[in-house]
Amino acid sequence: MFREHRGFLIRTIIYMLCLAALMSVVSIDASAGEDKFFEGSYTERAQEVIFLVLALGLFAISYKLGQAITLARMFAGFFLLCFIRELDALLEQNVGTGTWQVLVTLVLVAMAYQAHKNWDQLMAEVRMHVESYSFGLFMAGFLTTFLFSRLIGNEELWMAIMEEGYRRNIKNAVEESVELLGDALLLFSGVEFFVRYHAKADAQSQAS
Repeated sequence: MFREHRGFLIRTIIYMLCLAALMSVVSIDASAGEDKFFEGSYTERAQEVIFLVLALGLFAISYKLGQAITLARMFAGFFLLCFIRELDALLEQNVGTGTWQVLVTLVLVAMAYQAHKNWDQLMAEVRMHVESYSFGLFMAGFLTTFLFSRLIGNEELWMAIMEEGYRRNIKNAVEESVELLGDALLLFSGVEFFVRYHAKADAQSQAS
């Protein structure tokens, strides 16, 4: 049984170590004195790195995944959008007002063009992918990062919980930590995406 599922078990251990490493990043920010979990915190930087790795990684491997090339590029575009959005304040301050919106628009146009050009192939790839372990991780990460972290970070909720002792940095710590967990799940979904379709590509090449 171990031999049969060795790859999955090894990846699970790696995921556990990755979560521990990300938690150490949160711990560093927790010891940052007055500026805990601010815009340029290590937790924020870790989120940006995850999105950039996913965007570049999925685009790079898309050329090797014949069965899911269009879907991989759609995911790459999505994560690139997330990366740009994370850099919104930095871009506004150092490049110009509206910079991140322009970049987002350019990426969306490129994604729309790819989707329109390869629509039938994309739909076939989506149907094949929605029941996969990778997609389950993606949905868990997406809902955690883009929905639950926003809900748990609601300021009125924390003011009600902490009353007179309300401290914004505690709310930020919880919100950013939950968001980082969601980002980690998205990262794991990208790894599982590669494992799934790379194995299929290898099997096809050996059969031919």
